[in-house]
Amino acid sequence: MATTVTASTLKVTVKEEITLNGKKHEYKQEQSIASVNMIAQRIVRVPTSLKTILSFGAAIGAGTYANSDVKYIRVTNLDDTNYITLGLMDTSADTAYFKIDKGETMVFHNTNIEAKTDGAVFGTFSDIDTINAQANTAAVDIEIFVASSQS
Repeated sequence: MATTVTASTLKVTVKEEITLNGKKHEYKQEQSIASVNMIAQRIVRVPTSLKTILSFGAAIGAGTYANSDVKYIRVTNLDDTNYITLGLMDTSADTAYFKIDKGETMVFHNTNIEAKTDGAVFGTFSDIDTINAQANTAAVDIEIFVASSQS
């Protein structure tokens, strides 16, 4: 069976506007991400214990995205009160944690990570194996969007 899905271009826009002292300051950046033929969008309730929300590997599997195919990841905290801790982890012990406050969004354009706690110089990127989330004081709903180019 041949696929009937035609790859398309994902358009991402970042826009900032502020008026200070009567003068408007504005920035707008548009990016086109070509060859997207798979998207996944879902809302997930994150508990106050650390849970895996996305998994990555060398190949697509049950609940796993292929690292080399991922082109865009967005995680949005839909809560109006609580923050989440978002963790990016790989098996070689590179881990980074981010605080995503109520209503905030974090975007990634690939699954590469390198983390240092000892002040050492940059080594080499490795692939993220999981993205985990944990709510701070009460369960939080988040939205996850992933775009990739499945081979």
